[in-house]
Amino acid sequence: MYTAKVTSKGQITLPKEVRVALKIEEGENIVIAPDPNSKGFVFQSVTMVTFGIPTISIAANSPRMQDAQELLEKLRQLIEEGNR
Repeated sequence: MYTAKVTSKGQITLPKEVRVALKIEEGENIVIAPDPNSKGFVFQSVTMVTFGIPTISIAANSPRMQDAQELLEKLRQLIEEGNR
């Protein structure tokens, strides 16, 4: 178990062991979501994906990430075909 102190601005510092375990690097965005199984919270690293429209956040281990990666691959293929 780890603890973190909340500052007057509502900020916390995640302990290094937690950042390493979750593979969270400086400047990354994280999602803090309720965990219905434990009645606690889950921290997840997220990848920002931009399609020339408002940016969306997708958790790295989310099924949506696979969908986004498949969409990007299809878009790359279409662009490549159009450039032939």
